[in-house]
Amino acid sequence: MKWLGLDWDEGPYRQMQRTHFWFFSVVGGVALSAVGIALATALLYPPESIDVVDTRVSRLIDGVRVDPGYERTRTVGILIDGMVDGRPTVGLSTAPLVWEVPAEGGITRFLAVYPFDKLPEKVGPIRSLRPYILDFASEVGALLLHVGGSPEALERVRTFPLERLNQFFDDRFFWRSTDRRAPHNVFTSKYLVTSAITERTYARESVFTPWRYRDEAMGTFNADGDGLRIAYSTLPYTVEWRWNGVRGVYERFMGGVRHEDEDGAAIDAKNVFVQFTSIEILDTIGRRRITTEGEGKARVLTAGSIQEATWKKRTGDRTRFYDILIGEEIALTRGTTWIEIVPNKGDVTIIH
Repeated sequence: MKWLGLDWDEGPYRQMQRTHFWFFSVVGGVALSAVGIALATALLYPPESIDVVDTRVSRLIDGVRVDPGYERTRTVGILIDGMVDGRPTVGLSTAPLVWEVPAEGGITRFLAVYPFDKLPEKVGPIRSLRPYILDFASEVGALLLHVGGSPEALERVRTFPLERLNQFFDDRFFWRSTDRRAPHNVFTSKYLVTSAITERTYARESVFTPWRYRDEAMGTFNADGDGLRIAYSTLPYTVEWRWNGVRGVYERFMGGVRHEDEDGAAIDAKNVFVQFTSIEILDTIGRRRITTEGEGKARVLTAGSIQEATWKKRTGDRTRFYDILIGEEIALTRGTTWIEIVPNKGDVTIIH
């Protein structure tokens, strides 16, 4: 047995040690050989790929894929202050859909729309209602939050089929911050809005016809895309959307500086839709009448490209977004969309 390294003169203990050594060496060698064969087989004959089925569905408000049952979550529209005195905004950066509309005195206001389960813990400052805001909010079945309104808006809203919370009468669903001056200090929260929906048994779903959305693959957008500048009035109300080809988003600037929320969160968009329409000044205060139905010219910014388009909206159709046409309906990139409402002869320029 010396060929195995065993020597009968060593004694039984030493012989047992040598036997165990050879036993485990053989077993280990066999195991390693089996692993090697398995690896080689996998490399030479790879198994057929397994298709992973994505069961998520597109959320109506922005096309983002969500689990079934969340695509129609009730939308909440909040009228947010755009004045210099009301800045910085709070919670605007998280809204998946925003309308920016001109108001009196050359200022703008934002109708920020959220699924109610994605509302931020603080959002505002919330301002007064204008009549054309009702048309925008109704397109997405939103519960509308505002603080009072213009005489025309308050008259129209009396018979307008839209659920809403007016701080003048529903104060417990809002609060006034002590670190800002009125009227730029009214806010609400996810908790308060959810409480209102529960208490008043408002619908928990919004049903409307959405835009078409497409999936975005890295590298499919234009790395050197153009942006857009909109001069609503003076410099503080001049908006720029600059394309960032690395991040695949349009970055928003106001007055030449990055538009950020109070918490420093910068505002970006995947799509920017510029709607040219008729805007008429009604009185010495500068209140506007904005045409929200019919058709007109548009520009659509998506994936680094700018497309000339046409918007159409049927009279009385309150459950459908605008049709955006350029030969056929345009597919937007899934994610945040901003809609800029601009006069037909507004100051809008392409920036490179």
